[in-house]
Amino acid sequence: MRHRVSALCTFALVLAGLAPVGLRAQAVLGIGDDALVLPVGALRLRVLPTWTRFDSRYGKNTPNRAPGSLEPLAVDFNRDTIGIVEFERLLPLRDGLRLLAGLPDFDVSLGRTIVRLDASVLAYPIVAELGLTKRFSVGVIVPIVRTRTEARLNVNPLGREGNLGFNPALADTNIRNANNALYTQYATAVTALQALITSCANTTSTDPRCPTVRARSGTLTALAAGAAQFSGGLQSLYGASPFIPLTGTDVDAAIRARVAGFSSQFATLATLNIPAFPSGSPVAAQSLIGVNDAQRILGDPAFGVGVDPLQTIERTGIGDIEVGAKFQFLNTLEGEGKNQLDPPSGLNFRSAVTGLVRIGSGHADTPDNFIDIGTGNGQNDIEIRSQSDVIFGKRLWASVVGRYGIQLGDRQTMRITDADQPLAFAYRRFLVDRDLGDFFELELTPRFVISDYFAVSGSYLYRNKQEDRYSGTFQTRNTLDQDITLNAATLNAETEQTEHRVIAGITYSTLAAFQKGRARVPLEIFVQHAESVNGSGGSTPRIRQNQVQLRVYTRIFGGDAAK
Repeated sequence: MRHRVSALCTFALVLAGLAPVGLRAQAVLGIGDDALVLPVGALRLRVLPTWTRFDSRYGKNTPNRAPGSLEPLAVDFNRDTIGIVEFERLLPLRDGLRLLAGLPDFDVSLGRTIVRLDASVLAYPIVAELGLTKRFSVGVIVPIVRTRTEARLNVNPLGREGNLGFNPALADTNIRNANNALYTQYATAVTALQALITSCANTTSTDPRCPTVRARSGTLTALAAGAAQFSGGLQSLYGASPFIPLTGTDVDAAIRARVAGFSSQFATLATLNIPAFPSGSPVAAQSLIGVNDAQRILGDPAFGVGVDPLQTIERTGIGDIEVGAKFQFLNTLEGEGKNQLDPPSGLNFRSAVTGLVRIGSGHADTPDNFIDIGTGNGQNDIEIRSQSDVIFGKRLWASVVGRYGIQLGDRQTMRITDADQPLAFAYRRFLVDRDLGDFFELELTPRFVISDYFAVSGSYLYRNKQEDRYSGTFQTRNTLDQDITLNAATLNAETEQTEHRVIAGITYSTLAAFQKGRARVPLEIFVQHAESVNGSGGSTPRIRQNQVQLRVYTRIFGGDAAK
């Protein structure tokens, strides 16, 4: 990417050298937007490499955190336990294990997850602006964007957080065969007892064991029924479930104790020639879920999620292109004897309005990756701006800029999440109607001109984006094969954003020097740093941003722009 910036800067400088032009403007402009309109035929080319980074956000509705407080960007993925709330397919396993272990309050857990996200956006907006009249100019911005999300996933770091692991019988034939042999022995013992009870229920039976069986009919019938239910449940879960209890956990110990209990009870039936109920249990999970296991759960369609792994990801492409026009309706510096490069003492004013269309040429984030950042919103916008400058003599001037953006509706494929459901399963993937919230920005930028070459600037930016609106109702079946209804309006939650940002910068300019014949090329270089200082909404990132901006000027038609 650095090579591209170098090439663009070189190209711009070449153009400027081919047709230099004087410009009527403030001696040194400075960072931020302003009310200046380019002279007739003047072309201004800009490149603005901008580095933006964020790893935290201003939260909302996060347990144990005050609204608006800073929280990790990945807070939704940091879970003390992954249970049925996060992974609904564990519900039948939990209910089955409660019965098998005789633990009615038992809860399943794949363990704890710790995710750290560090996001960055490297943008190279390429800007061309052309003055058509002394009050009217047009411009276009084509951004090249690279987004990067660095992800670090840790699962069960202490090695004792969960009580489930992968079922080894599904991957190891020897273990599967050993388990099947146990199931057969369980069934043989239970079937023999059931057959004897049935036979002895016939009063004409001459089997010498029947008097004993009839005397213990209630106990033996209950034993046969309990052993049949238990052994059938073991075979159903341990034979097919991808997750089973981890060896050494309380639930594993409870199941082994029940196996031993049935084995002891059947041992008392040896005189009745009932086969032994084995004391062995199916092989338990041998290890907790690890990082690779978690990535497999996310990506393997068999588990129902079907998304990309939680790992570092980059996207590069064209962002949302902007096309706009600017009209200056007030400029007291146009009067006789008033030079914008060397303004007189006292107050002067400039005001303009700008309208632009933002084309959704960027790619929105994909529904099949939980952490990627798109190169744009991917939908069309209309934006109106008001720019006003107050000029206090030769050294001090300030701009007040207001922006209102109308974000137009479109349709996007999204995963419809519930309020407390970070894992949006594949069955939640639908094409929904989307209308991103309109936004308002207010920017105040004072500037101090040190000399014909340098100026320092500061800026305060307030930004508010209204809540997004998603719509669409869909009938589907979840991973438990249950009919459910999904409403895309749940995606509206925590999409309103408010941010307060401060910006500081320094400018080097040759505009005044060029006009006075002391510089060969009219150009400006801006260096600025911006940081969020406050915010709210839940999805508002706390950003740190650096920008280096190069502006170069040339003439493509018209007369002497200095006059």
